[in-house]
Amino acid sequence: MTRRHVRTARGATVPGSPGTAGRRDDRLFARAVLRLYPPRWRNRYGEEFAALLADLAAGSAWPARASLIADAAAGALRARLNPLGGSTMPDRIRRSVATVTCAVIAFGIAGAGFQKMTEYPDFRDAARAHAAIGVSFDILRAAAILAGVAVLAGALPIAWSVIRQAVTARRRNLILPLIVAPAAVIGWLAVTRTVVSLARHPAVHSGPNIAAVTVIALLGAAAAVVCGWAAVAVLRRADLAPGILRPQVVPMAVVGACMAVATGADLSWGLAVRAADGALFRGDNGLVATRCPELGGGVVVLAAVTVVTAVATVRAARALRVPAR
Repeated sequence: MTRRHVRTARGATVPGSPGTAGRRDDRLFARAVLRLYPPRWRNRYGEEFAALLADLAAGSAWPARASLIADAAAGALRARLNPLGGSTMPDRIRRSVATVTCAVIAFGIAGAGFQKMTEYPDFRDAARAHAAIGVSFDILRAAAILAGVAVLAGALPIAWSVIRQAVTARRRNLILPLIVAPAAVIGWLAVTRTVVSLARHPAVHSGPNIAAVTVIALLGAAAAVVCGWAAVAVLRRADLAPGILRPQVVPMAVVGACMAVATGADLSWGLAVRAADGALFRGDNGLVATRCPELGGGVVVLAAVTVVTAVATVRAARALRVPAR
């Protein structure tokens, strides 16, 4: 009897026989195919999927294996193009929360630009002299504060869960984004302070003023991108229970409503300034002496993030109907 025909009484292949080598090859094949999928997908479904691939590949000829590879590659492409989840309720809400987080970052940048534009004494005097200007400004500020409270209410449970996972499990894929985002903001603030101290009171249209504002704006945009990446990475990698994700729809809706109010108040404020004091509206003491484009750009950004937040909130609300798996 040859070695390849040696069997035990129960029919199991003797270690070292060709059958054992075949099963080992099938497992290696399954693991190689599994590498096509993103890490989060492998962590969740990898063991079951690898076992299924090994069973399908067992005893299969290469044409059948080629078909398996093609199907698995197509699935891996879909998983990588949609890294924040599939059709389950938690994954859909997770994706909506990530979208709203990026919208909130853009909302904060637009709000900072509005605050910078209105920090001059002549705008404060105009707000006291004209009720429409003052009321619009107060409404915008109240909407921004309420939006901040809603963001904190939604972010704190997620942040606590993520920090606990990062610390207790020592998950480097969570620790890195948690460190990078604050470092980017602190670095931007430090550079901004340095640039402002080096370019004190330059002329509005001067080269140093324009250069300083350009550096601050570009670095601020880079910091915002880093923060957005960190937020999305954390939401994608963390293990967030449905009990944490379901309530996120409420603060998301509040944030969207506040964004809509802030957009209307910003537009109303600009129109009120134009009607009450045309010279102030057309003044050249803005960031780079461009008052009207600053106002218009802020309104456009606020309107865009409001629409994005509303769409993401509606999708999250619809996802509540999908059973959590």
